[in-house]
Amino acid sequence: MLSYFRKRFWDEEWNVAIRPHVDSGMFDTPMRFQVLENTWRYWCADPFVMDWHGKTYIFMEVLDRCTQKGSIGYRVIENGKVGPIKICIDTPYHMSYPMLYRLGEDILMIPECHKSNKLTVYRAKEFPDIWEPLETALEDRAVCDTNYLKLDGEEYLLTMPVDEERYIYDTLELHRRNQEGKWVLCSNSPFVPGTESARNGGNFFVMDGQLIRPSQNCGNSYGEKLVLNHVLEISQDGYKEKVIREITAADIQVDRKQFDGIHTFNCCESYDVIDLRRRQTFQSAKLVYMLRHKFRKGR
Repeated sequence: MLSYFRKRFWDEEWNVAIRPHVDSGMFDTPMRFQVLENTWRYWCADPFVMDWHGKTYIFMEVLDRCTQKGSIGYRVIENGKVGPIKICIDTPYHMSYPMLYRLGEDILMIPECHKSNKLTVYRAKEFPDIWEPLETALEDRAVCDTNYLKLDGEEYLLTMPVDEERYIYDTLELHRRNQEGKWVLCSNSPFVPGTESARNGGNFFVMDGQLIRPSQNCGNSYGEKLVLNHVLEISQDGYKEKVIREITAADIQVDRKQFDGIHTFNCCESYDVIDLRRRQTFQSAKLVYMLRHKFRKGR
């Protein structure tokens, strides 16, 4: 009975953490972050961050403990104060990794939603609350944790195909938008960096003049470490990078809670954001949801 209870109602949980943006010595340890508290019903992961009209917006996966399904939500930081969690995109499928970027006058997002079997790009119709599908970048494809990059006039998508049978995070694909506006697979794809560095862990960013790709080390467990990769080449003919740094939860200094995993880093002019894992937490919302469902079913 005890083992059933622990298996059913104890699970890992993620928290988003923030700090004022650091330019010099960005990854000098220990890195001091402020953990944003989850709510009774929701926990948050995969943070992406953007400054907009004097405020900072953190978009993230918001997982409903009751249904175990993720939606896309956000929190606003204004005058140093962090607002409540608000949901902005919800579909019948689990969603996560809201990769956020600007293109011209538009604010765009590519959330992970591999169960839909397509990769959808969303455009903010009324930022930050209302989003509409702009295009289907990849059709009849299950992919996850996609990054967008515009470099030297070319547009790229770096994504990971999902194999439901193997469910191993070791392969990447590079797609380029061609002259007809369609996304085509580059000649070097797919390629296999391995489970220690393949899966994206945040958008590309520039540090000390180098293009950096954050990725996840899932070699021993999901969300074990964050990896920083220096991108050496990205083109329709090739992709090359080298690992320059690994970051663990032990490198992060926070108050109170003990964490044992990290798998996302993003930044903007105002803030840096990460997420942190606690492997075993009691999910009381799941218990209440189950009891409520049984009570209603029995009436």
